[in-house]
Amino acid sequence: MLQKVKLKNFKSFYNLELQLNSFSVFLGANGSGKSNFVDSLKFMKESLNNNVSYAVGNRFGWKNLLSKGKKSMEKLELEFDFNLEHINFEVNEKEFEPISSNYLLTLRNIKNITFVNEEELKTNFILNNEKLRTTFNRNKRKVNVINDIAELSPTDIKKETLTLNGRTDNKLFLDANFVSIANLFLSDTIKNWRFYNIDHNLARKPSNSENDMYLNEDGSNLALILHTLQHSKNKDIKKRIENLMKLIIPSFSTWKVERQFDASLGYKIMENDNKNDFLPKMISDGTIRLLSTLVALLYQENETKLIAVDEPERGLHPQSLQTLVEVMRETSKHKQIIVTTHSPEIVKWLKPNEIYLVDKIDGQTKIIHGSDIDNINSFLDEFTFDELWLSGYIKGGSIR
Repeated sequence: MLQKVKLKNFKSFYNLELQLNSFSVFLGANGSGKSNFVDSLKFMKESLNNNVSYAVGNRFGWKNLLSKGKKSMEKLELEFDFNLEHINFEVNEKEFEPISSNYLLTLRNIKNITFVNEEELKTNFILNNEKLRTTFNRNKRKVNVINDIAELSPTDIKKETLTLNGRTDNKLFLDANFVSIANLFLSDTIKNWRFYNIDHNLARKPSNSENDMYLNEDGSNLALILHTLQHSKNKDIKKRIENLMKLIIPSFSTWKVERQFDASLGYKIMENDNKNDFLPKMISDGTIRLLSTLVALLYQENETKLIAVDEPERGLHPQSLQTLVEVMRETSKHKQIIVTTHSPEIVKWLKPNEIYLVDKIDGQTKIIHGSDIDNINSFLDEFTFDELWLSGYIKGGSIR
């Protein structure tokens, strides 16, 4: 699980240190910076899947990525702490248990060229009741590797200094899987983070591709995933999604996916009290978004450790949000769930330790954990959390 995030000079975060839970909901007004927090995780994934130049360019350049008012020579830092308990590996017939990892990435930009200034990974293990560590520290062109368990490295690296060439200045050494299994595990974990901002119009469209394993972040291949679920030998996930849809929308029955005349896949929605089926364009935005969100949450491989969903409440009746929150909370027992919202309707079903209040003060985004608000429990005896937030009583980590 991603346990802690530290950001320095990233967008609206001048200096942030935040402890996360398995289910974390970021609540704030539009423009407060809650999406910037999720984008720091997306930035990390894009840097790993491609390179840091790609990730910076995807955000319209260094000046737009760096905190406002900061000079271009300032460093940008991202640091992540991972809790790796309950994950076991076997290498060369030896079982070992990773405990925790700390990953630090520092970037700089000179003459519009972004490069890795520093990169470090420290991972702690237990092997035969002994605590061991693998570490690499990169300082632009040189990497120092210390591996307490040499057999965890395919090349049996115990201690070595590697020299990098200029072509790797914008690539992450974390993706160098030959160093140790710690690199391999964390690299794969981050590459499998999933981010969803469902577009109901795109989710209505037929799917042309037949190779996608996951729902696209905008929901545009929903028909393909519904087709996969419809024809899967394991019907548990399909049945679970159907039952939840029926619970929230009683008229819902199931879906049916068919091949279109142009060979694409299109779906229809079936209702209980009607023999007809309905094309997606005849179904409400909220129903399409709900179906997409449930697929995003429940149709994931074990490799997916983190799922972020942007404003899952859009288009849904307030009473249906209780069930949606329960689904996300249940899913968070197996996969970390991060949600961004500005709706008080979803907050009323949350616990204080699941809420992160996001506010922008003098251009800087501040985040306060709900359980850290002064005297919050005594106020919750008289008011609901959404009432306190909506009325403006909660401000800056205290109740006015």
